[in-house]
Amino acid sequence: MKTYKTLFILGLVLVFALAACGRAEDTPDLEGTSWLLLEINGQPVIEGSDPTLNFEDESIGGHGSCNTFGGEYEVENGELTFSNIFSTLMFCEDTSDQEMAYFGALEEADSYQVEDGNLQILNAAGQVVLTFAPQN
Repeated sequence: MKTYKTLFILGLVLVFALAACGRAEDTPDLEGTSWLLLEINGQPVIEGSDPTLNFEDESIGGHGSCNTFGGEYEVENGELTFSNIFSTLMFCEDTSDQEMAYFGALEEADSYQVEDGNLQILNAAGQVVLTFAPQN
């Protein structure tokens, strides 16, 4: 009986160790990177709207679909948060809902990962809310 408990505990330790190692590889440094938004909550962005996200000097900036925006970001212990998000105030009828969803998803951000070269921003429930492709 003790042998099974020992093997079970060793198995759990191995699973957590491997998960920790895999997590580190999935969260590269964002500083100096630029991304093109592909999806918001699993839905593709409006063709030609080209929302972006740029990370530079602990700040973010980009194009929201209609307006340019900026703010601050922080990465700590694998968690990603955005704060002080601001934007210009133009109204674009075709993309205003998408832009509001984009900014709302940034405010929900809790963590991130890179999968198949794409940046994924996740909420506190671990759901992917934003998916980006690298921007050249």
